[in-house]
Amino acid sequence: MAEEGVVRLADAARELGCHIETLRERIRGGRLAATRGPHGAYFVSRVALASQPPVRRGRPARYWPALTIAEERHSWLEVERLLAEESADIRIELRLLKVLRENPDFYPDLYRLVTVHRLRAMGWSFDFISEWLEISYRHARRLAKKRLWRSLRYMLAIKRTRLNQKLARKRAQELIDILRQRLQAERVPPWRGRWKRHKLNAYEREALTAAGVTAEELEAIWLEGLTHDEVNHLLLKGSHRSKRQRVAIRTKDELLDPWPKRQRREDVRRLS
Repeated sequence: MAEEGVVRLADAARELGCHIETLRERIRGGRLAATRGPHGAYFVSRVALASQPPVRRGRPARYWPALTIAEERHSWLEVERLLAEESADIRIELRLLKVLRENPDFYPDLYRLVTVHRLRAMGWSFDFISEWLEISYRHARRLAKKRLWRSLRYMLAIKRTRLNQKLARKRAQELIDILRQRLQAERVPPWRGRWKRHKLNAYEREALTAAGVTAEELEAIWLEGLTHDEVNHLLLKGSHRSKRQRVAIRTKDELLDPWPKRQRREDVRRLS
């Protein structure tokens, strides 16, 4: 039986309105005096219980230390050291690190990857890194498992490919505008709709080439497209100069050119 003026830990937690584990943490930390009973249960005095501070709700706030200028500079040097261990030629990576250091918004995904590795090299925990970059704990661990040099080259290749595609489409649009002006000079009726097809067959490429369309303009037509009237005008113009006597004319309802299938059906009909 408990002595007078002493209560069990479960009853004390009920009086304070907190979980029993909260009081156990205080006992282990030496902030609350308690005695052990015969069966291992904790007992605390009401005097010690009255001197306890009120229980706060929610998780305790975390205050992370800030990186000093010297630590920031040293962390980037650690990244260079990690890259030098994986490759003998890191000139491209050094230029990229300089850009990321001056402008993190240049490539946010790449900046997060480099920051995880440089902070881990400084000995920071994943909790600190996730709070620093505002990402999840698991995301920080996944980035830390990636090989830095290989990931840098891979993400840089993706960036370069997207940039090349953007430049190619811009150049294609410029060529289409020039080609459309040439067609308007030949009194082809303008139309605001857009005709696009992912691939030109051999008959169409030959007819368009015979009509004076260059190889670069063919690629522009493949990327950006022309209207039906403009394409048919070029096909008719090139059919008179092409070696083949017939070239399929497109219609708005035909997604693909049926000319090869039509020719095979006529060959079968003629043989039968």
